[in-house]
Amino acid sequence: MKNVKFIVIVGCGRLGGKLADFFSIRGDFVVVLDADPGAFAVLSPEFSGFTVVGTASEVGILKKARTGDADLFIAVTDNDALNIMSAKVALVHFSVPRAIARIFDPSLEGFCRELGLEVVSPVSATAERILGEAVHFLEGAV
Repeated sequence: MKNVKFIVIVGCGRLGGKLADFFSIRGDFVVVLDADPGAFAVLSPEFSGFTVVGTASEVGILKKARTGDADLFIAVTDNDALNIMSAKVALVHFSVPRAIARIFDPSLEGFCRELGLEVVSPVSATAERILGEAVHFLEGAV
């Protein structure tokens, strides 16, 4: 029998919606939080979790999303500061065991890791992938 996990996702854009759908279809308990009620339209009809309208900068909204029950907290809004702050609050205030924040500014990666956050930077990840492909091509072309 599968061990169901409780996951809170902040931000329901394309990425947040895709993550929410994946974990929901997998059978996990998912709460998605977004300040824009229209954002939840990206969720698939198969999404069986819950949605909370509000901003993750408010502790009351994080409580409403049951962040204290979460096994995993993922912040993927388009705002680096909000992602960092809400993930840190999840770790410290709500004792969530693991928090992941997406950050667009790769210069913040070290700072976030010092805070105990796991970070994903699309800029860094894309640059690494493109450089790897380019170097492979250039070395193979010689």
